[in-house]
Amino acid sequence: MFRGLVFLLALGTILAVLPPPASAQSLLPVSDYFRQYAFFNARLNPSGTLVAALTRKDQDHQYVTIIDLRSQTSTNVIVTAGHVEYFSGLQWISDDTVIFTDHVGEYDTRMIAVQWTGIHDHKSPAHVSIWKQGTVFVDPLSMNNDQVVVARYSYGEEGKGYYLYKVNINNAKSKMSEENQMPAYQVSSIAMSKYLMDGNGRLILEGGQDSGGQWHYYWAATGKKAWIQFKLVPQNQVFNPAAISSDGRDLFVFSNLGRNTIGYFEYDLAKGDFTKALFARNDADVTDYIYDWITRNVAAVKWDVGGAPHYYILDPHLRAYMPALQAAFPQDSVAPIDISRDNHELLVFVSSDTNPGSYYAVDLKTGQAELLGKLTPWFNPGLMVHVHSSSIRTPDGFSVTYILALPRQSVRPYPMVVIPHGGPIGIFDTTGFDSETQLLVSRGYAVLKVNYRGSGGSGKIFENAGKKQWGRKIEDDIEQVVQAVLKSSPVDPGRICIFGASYGGYSAIMSVIRYPNLYKCAASYAGVTDLPLLYDSSVVQSNKLVRDDMADIIGNPTTDITQLENYSPVYLAKKITRPVFIAQGMKDTRVDPEQAYRLKLVLDALHKPYVFHIYKDEGHGFYKIDDETDFYTRLLRFLKKNIGTGINSG
Repeated sequence: MFRGLVFLLALGTILAVLPPPASAQSLLPVSDYFRQYAFFNARLNPSGTLVAALTRKDQDHQYVTIIDLRSQTSTNVIVTAGHVEYFSGLQWISDDTVIFTDHVGEYDTRMIAVQWTGIHDHKSPAHVSIWKQGTVFVDPLSMNNDQVVVARYSYGEEGKGYYLYKVNINNAKSKMSEENQMPAYQVSSIAMSKYLMDGNGRLILEGGQDSGGQWHYYWAATGKKAWIQFKLVPQNQVFNPAAISSDGRDLFVFSNLGRNTIGYFEYDLAKGDFTKALFARNDADVTDYIYDWITRNVAAVKWDVGGAPHYYILDPHLRAYMPALQAAFPQDSVAPIDISRDNHELLVFVSSDTNPGSYYAVDLKTGQAELLGKLTPWFNPGLMVHVHSSSIRTPDGFSVTYILALPRQSVRPYPMVVIPHGGPIGIFDTTGFDSETQLLVSRGYAVLKVNYRGSGGSGKIFENAGKKQWGRKIEDDIEQVVQAVLKSSPVDPGRICIFGASYGGYSAIMSVIRYPNLYKCAASYAGVTDLPLLYDSSVVQSNKLVRDDMADIIGNPTTDITQLENYSPVYLAKKITRPVFIAQGMKDTRVDPEQAYRLKLVLDALHKPYVFHIYKDEGHGFYKIDDETDFYTRLLRFLKKNIGTGINSG
């Protein structure tokens, strides 16, 4: 049986909790930390009778699986052809139809709809509709039938952009013509890509981004024949409409206009102003939200403080049950995913720093909650290591959060691996489960992750403070956190290595250049080594918006060329006195492989110690588990050679 009784709820009180059994377990192989999820992206249909999820039986094939909550049966209805194909974005648009995106390779995507009618005569009828590339889902309308709104990108008389059509989602041969085209607003200089409709199927709002990065929003005001441009949002500012009132007069918007952090607000279209704060904090951005297509409202918002996730429940039905659910999992974060139309069935996702995540179906009438599936059933949360977050105050007044994990079985003081995240702007580390951290901790290393200036989630002042600080104040923040950890934790100051990917790889190499007495080694995957070279790629040359963003975040390649060279590892290689490990995917379109080869060439000329490895079939990240396993095996070997290991082999 795929479901197992977990706990009972009665009038908000927990009656019984059955924790997972703890058992002895040998050291997991490296590959287990990077296996693809076995059960994920689960969604509940509007009536609360079916759950659809993406599942895997092996590493090469992904399934769409339908679970019948009444009969407690599960059926695989469609499968990928191999590891080059995968599914994403699973969601129900009616009681019997689920849609998702099919990815083949890096750029080929298609929308697929599966209509499920149950199991009859031991067969599982499922009607599959595969839509042409370029078709995207927009709105499910009533969620009661096959009629939905989709968009297709094309070049028309009114300009290039997405054009909207009302179609039968279960008939991919539906003609997209003027007969079923939705009345919409288009301007030739802007490709519209944001749409909001009311519950009656009327298009109320459109938005698009121009070549300069500004967002233009248009409103189809009630009683007006023409569309009205009501908002022009500057580049790097946030104004993201998520829902609209039933009368089409009020927007519900995520925004940081006029404030430091992103909050959730009501916005009066006629007045052109915010009228109410629905959720906002001065110390944290709203970083995610849960949308309910049934009510056409945001059900919950998420924010992170100290790297830990928190949810504020806006839906009153959900709010009544969340305290009891949270009490049932006191060490975990409980995220509501979907609630049924009658408010009787709830799907939740439970996770923590030691638990990658599990999905539970909760019957709100009986108080019974049952396990549907786990992301990584091969992990025992009881054998994982908890992480701890804290912060320091920088000399110029910023609060920098860090996350530290200490091994259980090692001999103190511990060797430590510092891992700066990529980005660097807008990305941030959390206290959620992290396979990389758990792997290194299991091998006896303390692991430190730093949300340096420029990291997201803490407001635009902190985020903007990281711009044009590559190799400078960002690395200062990391160094200051390391010094604070050395004073407060059992870490060996003579056995510290720094490792990262993308910007993190750049940061690792720059850190051993700037702080050779602190770090004994550095490792980089897909790390930038030559800042001016970043501007030579075809992606940058062909996209003004990307060029402008890079000039803002890194520096202008014309006026700031000397600064860019002064903070590039290839021009500072003489200062590298510690061993470095350089790895690179040859199909990387973000960081050209030449970045790795340039540093290798300079290190060869200077007779500096390094390890170099190329992955011919990988890009900016890993797609093959064998390659990822190989990389981390090499990384562990490199760490052991240069800072030893904390595991007591005697």
